[in-house]
Amino acid sequence: MLFILLCYPVFLASAAEWSYSGLTGPSFWPKLFRQCRRGTQSPIDLTRRHLKLNGINFVDYNLTLNSMILKNDGKTVKVTFNSTGIPMIYDKKLKAEYLLHSFHFHWGKDDTLGSEHTVEQNVYPIELHLVHYNSKYSDITEALPRKDGIAVVGVLFKLNKDSCDDLDDITDSLESVENTGAKVVITNPDLKLEDLLPSDTSVYFRYQGSLTTPMCTDATWNVFIGKTISPSQLEKFRCLRDVYGNFLVNNFRPVHLKRK
Repeated sequence: MLFILLCYPVFLASAAEWSYSGLTGPSFWPKLFRQCRRGTQSPIDLTRRHLKLNGINFVDYNLTLNSMILKNDGKTVKVTFNSTGIPMIYDKKLKAEYLLHSFHFHWGKDDTLGSEHTVEQNVYPIELHLVHYNSKYSDITEALPRKDGIAVVGVLFKLNKDSCDDLDDITDSLESVENTGAKVVITNPDLKLEDLLPSDTSVYFRYQGSLTTPMCTDATWNVFIGKTISPSQLEKFRCLRDVYGNFLVNNFRPVHLKRK
């Protein structure tokens, strides 16, 4: 009953060139977008063979953010920011510095689904993507079509009955971006980018794949487990609306089972 009271219908008469259901949903992306039918598609089921130890350096993830902008784009809630530093990642294998551009989330209609990646076929209720681009390119637009252009840090969240204070700046603001196109500016947030990562970042999964939305361009994936979210915080994501005014849920691309 609480869910119904918090989430009331709002209908918008706009369409999207791709979506997560129907004739523009993930099963049709390979027909609609050439790169979405290439062999190195994401997400995948992660196994021990993808496991890595240490290596990634998170630079300026510990600094205070001046502001964050949350926007409901009809497919997810996207977060851009203004920082006191230049957040980036690098390691020997990446062979470049990758600058953080933005981050967003994928979630399901209930707690049994939501993540894009799975780990040995285990599904998580929500997945965070921190999208970085290679610093040798002028911006993310130039980087996107390049094979070495994009590196994504994915974080798979586990459910915990206790609220995760680190996420409060985001989850408490979701009501303000319920409808597609809505955005809100958070000045001097308590959140630091490192708060979005698990406390232990020494173990992670890495593989070469693609972005999980069209145009499905190349990306290096670095996926972590260990961050938590409470049921009440997760429920706030499910109150968002897509371009049709429906609840914005199940905004994930299914795992590509043929990929190893």
